[in-house]
Amino acid sequence: MLTPKEQGPIDGDRLRLFSLGYCVIVLVMADGPLNYKTCSECGATKPATRHFFSPQKRGALGLTASCKVCRTIATREWRQANPDKARGEHVRAADRKRYATKSPQQERRIAATRKWHAENRGRVAAWHAVNKEDHNARSRQWYADNKERAATTGRQWRTENPDKAAAKWHNRKARVRGAEGKFTAADIDAIFKQQRGKCAYFGKRSDCLGKITKRTMHRDHIVPVIDGGSNWPSNIQLTCKTCNLRKSAKDPIAFAQECGLLL
Repeated sequence: MLTPKEQGPIDGDRLRLFSLGYCVIVLVMADGPLNYKTCSECGATKPATRHFFSPQKRGALGLTASCKVCRTIATREWRQANPDKARGEHVRAADRKRYATKSPQQERRIAATRKWHAENRGRVAAWHAVNKEDHNARSRQWYADNKERAATTGRQWRTENPDKAAAKWHNRKARVRGAEGKFTAADIDAIFKQQRGKCAYFGKRSDCLGKITKRTMHRDHIVPVIDGGSNWPSNIQLTCKTCNLRKSAKDPIAFAQECGLLL
């Protein structure tokens, strides 16, 4: 292993980094002769690696002109001199714009996180059960501090995911009414295919509109929630607007008799 004595005299910054082990790691792991680069700020000559310089496509050797130490000091001084700009709205807007388009690495991390959650639902549920109050408190605090951002993000999500948004709204409505269970957008898609895109009462009522679409269909509880019906997919049927309003909260047997299906 090389020592500071064998390296000869070096400046303060290099000595500090060398003492932390960065120089040793670079010199041992480097393949072939090392390139060196002079920092445009402090004038120190350092190994041209990402340990000392940040990556930059247009820079010489693919690195920034100034070293990481100088860039860190410059950033800290700028933030101290411009606290309003550092915390300003245009900075947050720039961050949102920068992160709007996710890099392949970010996409892979997100996919890996979702996969882990899908494979460890029990662990996630157990963690939430233990930390429910703390998690809810932090969520409420974040929402109070970021109402505008939350509203914008929510509107965008609902626009891009209308089926999921509708399922979320119906689940919350049923939960408030004390019904157990929930359904997803995938469950509704399965019921829609099972009914072949037609109202559950198609051909059974003269005023039935018959064909339904994802935009016009109504999600109806076969046994009304008010009468103890659940919110599980097994208690959900899709109807047209007319039939759902006619049925309302009626008992399914009573409504079937009204339609002439039962005596």
